[in-house]
Amino acid sequence: MLILIGVGTLASSIILLLIFVKKDNSKVVFDPKNNLAFSKLPKNTNPPKSEIKENNIKNKTSEKLLNSEQKKNLQAIKSKFKKIILESQDLPVSKEFLTYLNNLISKIDDSKTENKYLKIFNLNYNIFFGNFDAWKEIFLNINELFWSNQEKQKWINKLNEMLINVKKWNEGLNITDKLKKLLKDFYIEKLKEQINLYEEHPYYFQPLERLKKLLYHYQNNYNKNVILQWGIDKNNKFSLSPNKYYSGNFQQVKINNKYIHNWLKYYKRWNWIFINKDEQINKIEDKNIKSLQINPQFKDNKIISDYIQRQIRFASDKYSNFWLINSQHPQKVNYKDTLEPKNRIKIEKTKYKINEVLDNINKLSLQQQFAINKSQGKGAVTIDNKQYKYWKSSSIKNFDFEKFNKYQKYADVKTYNYVFEYKNIYDNLLFQQPNLFSEALYRTFNEDLVTPKHTQIQDNKLTADKIYYHKTTPITIQEAKKLSKDPWFNPIPEYQRWFNKWKEILPNIINKKWDTKTKIKAISYYIATNSLYLHAPNWTQYNYNGYGFYNPTQIFTNDPEIQCVGYVMNLAAALTILNIPVRILGGAYFGNSTAVVPSGYHAWNEVFVDGRWKIIDLTWFDYLEYGASKDKTYELQDDLDLFLERNSEHKLRKYFRLDLNSYETTLLYFKNPKQYEYQDLPDSI
Repeated sequence: MLILIGVGTLASSIILLLIFVKKDNSKVVFDPKNNLAFSKLPKNTNPPKSEIKENNIKNKTSEKLLNSEQKKNLQAIKSKFKKIILESQDLPVSKEFLTYLNNLISKIDDSKTENKYLKIFNLNYNIFFGNFDAWKEIFLNINELFWSNQEKQKWINKLNEMLINVKKWNEGLNITDKLKKLLKDFYIEKLKEQINLYEEHPYYFQPLERLKKLLYHYQNNYNKNVILQWGIDKNNKFSLSPNKYYSGNFQQVKINNKYIHNWLKYYKRWNWIFINKDEQINKIEDKNIKSLQINPQFKDNKIISDYIQRQIRFASDKYSNFWLINSQHPQKVNYKDTLEPKNRIKIEKTKYKINEVLDNINKLSLQQQFAINKSQGKGAVTIDNKQYKYWKSSSIKNFDFEKFNKYQKYADVKTYNYVFEYKNIYDNLLFQQPNLFSEALYRTFNEDLVTPKHTQIQDNKLTADKIYYHKTTPITIQEAKKLSKDPWFNPIPEYQRWFNKWKEILPNIINKKWDTKTKIKAISYYIATNSLYLHAPNWTQYNYNGYGFYNPTQIFTNDPEIQCVGYVMNLAAALTILNIPVRILGGAYFGNSTAVVPSGYHAWNEVFVDGRWKIIDLTWFDYLEYGASKDKTYELQDDLDLFLERNSEHKLRKYFRLDLNSYETTLLYFKNPKQYEYQDLPDSI
């Protein structure tokens, strides 16, 4: 509610009391300099009183009427008051205030003589109009950040208390500085409230860290450019106050009201994710996870059931060395175990064991018969008068490589000189629905750095100030020998701990009443707020701990920097635990050189919603913490639908072409209606 009470005549002092209640959610960013909205009022064209002869006034028997110019001037003032009345439709005000404005208009209408005209026109209306506009803008600003009606009324009262002191606006009293201070106090309080909320629900790391840093800079570095850089602090934790290790994720931002406002507005939109204890899903047990249960159809076949057991224990064929050495506990095998002669003999049986599984799957007469030997010889193709030779490898007998190559625009042929499957496409036939274990992208066992080395590098591209970040590289063979370090470690235990951690986290962040889409959004927000895209200056492919972008487990460590594979594996793990079908796909990207994808290839997820498969690409929707996104204010982009059609124009989806695995499994098992299919994807294998 807005109340404005005027006391006395127009020529005397006027006391203003304003109280507003805002209805809509329009946003206006307050600029204290913008108090000249009515500066174009006509100038006073009347002569000063000193030039008017006293005897003429005393002897005057009839007052002089207004000329056309004076009427025009009064009409301009009247129009400004009418504008305020019109705005009152969106800013509900009190009857008293409207009455006050109408009285002013009536007195303007009643000003038929020059004396009355002077009493009105000589007042400094610009100050009143400027103060009113500034007050209104601040209210519109803060109104869209209120969490409750009680909070709204509290700040309305504060505005009211300040405006009570504005007694002589016609003498030039300007309140914009006081309004500016009030707005700053409001933002500080809202930052603290949002911080408290994330502290009460300590499952979202980045918002809490970011809000604390924003509060500090807003109080100490207002209207200044500051550097926000992630890294490892003195307590060995990932933070925005690094001093031990500086990440390549840094940006320069200007701390002002607009920047703070936009962050607060974003976080308010996501406050629905916080749930109470009684709203949580039950504790998750393995028996409740569908993908961990072996289909009765396969239980009597030991070879196939053992194979499925290996998949759900993260002992895939990629890690055959480990399960061949120790079939019961492949996670316990280490580097030295693989060097023992007796174990080398076991490892030599890898191909036989894998073929044995495939032979048994073919005997089940499922949807597809698969080739025991994937290798299908060499191929050759001429492109732009240049010949490319490549190796052909597929589980599908007599696979049409030329058809696939044309669809993929020969990406694999040109890039790798071979077209191959990186995962067994028959895994999807062994589970009730696609999941982490049927779709996983595992790193090789020797891909991460056991003992990383950090080299400090200077970067002056972002700002004139000196910015440093660390490049992580492997130690030399000689350094490793001196430290008695193994060249690699078994990744299986890490995957198992990571999966179990997800089982602990999910009950704290999922409301049992949410539908599937809402659960997916909540998990996506969790992933985006607990990980950063691994920005790698100078082609650094490792984070502080020496883990590369293929490692999804870093989301639960002190350096949660990951890339596309990390995003898709984490979403797949969480949805698998919640029994929500999920796919992992990959493909070549034919877009511009600034795209956030590694080596021209990318990975993303698909989920089955709205009766068809839709894309979720958290790599694209997560906030890029490196300089280019300094004007953005989001953790997970939410101005667009998170669920993208396969042929969506968003994020340059049309420039992607599926890799061989995704091409085969999509056409074999997961096709969409034609109008929702990937661009240029054939109708069949």
